[in-house]
Amino acid sequence: MNVIFLGRLVQREGLHTLIVNLYAGNKGYSLAIRNSDKGNQYDKNSILAETQLMGYEQGELLSCIDNGQLPAMLAEQLETNHSHLFYDGCIIAEVRDYRKTFPHTKAEVHHVLLKPTTQSVLSDVSTLTSDGDWSHEERLMLESHLVAATQGPLCLDPNPIPSLATTRLKQSKSLLTDHQLMRQAKKFSQVTVNRKRKLEQLAQPEGLTIQDLMQKLRAKRGK
Repeated sequence: MNVIFLGRLVQREGLHTLIVNLYAGNKGYSLAIRNSDKGNQYDKNSILAETQLMGYEQGELLSCIDNGQLPAMLAEQLETNHSHLFYDGCIIAEVRDYRKTFPHTKAEVHHVLLKPTTQSVLSDVSTLTSDGDWSHEERLMLESHLVAATQGPLCLDPNPIPSLATTRLKQSKSLLTDHQLMRQAKKFSQVTVNRKRKLEQLAQPEGLTIQDLMQKLRAKRGK
């Protein structure tokens, strides 16, 4: 779904969103949800409940949001306590980016539609069939129906051009979210550099070092 169209739809219909705050520097990011006493009815004046800050090095959740995926663990927690966020099994993330507007407090906002993945669907199946009254064949049938209902249509066109275009598009989207590339980038991130400097400061306290002390002891023995 187009990002601009999704944002307009959220404003026009007053849809509930999962707020993702991206702060500048090493502050990290957080999640926020509106606590409303009106149930499923949207209330823009309701109080925001914000989670603790998480470091950008813990970027698995941000990677899922970037790919439009709803993590299974997050979906399970939200479904238990905040079921009003779901629309046909999907959640709308409202990303508030304060990094580009720092030091100003106004954020750049865009919306992302988070769709359930196969892993989250299988997690839902496990929850639904946890009472033990389902046979193995019934569970497999339920899984197949849910996966077929949540996945996109299967292209059976023998022409290779649509398949090549789709693969090229996925590769371009995942170019900067490759796990090995991100792991290498973290080594040179500001968070890692600051942590390294802090450890170097702790490793070299003021005063004599062990090497200086050994040299003084050797000098005394030489006398």
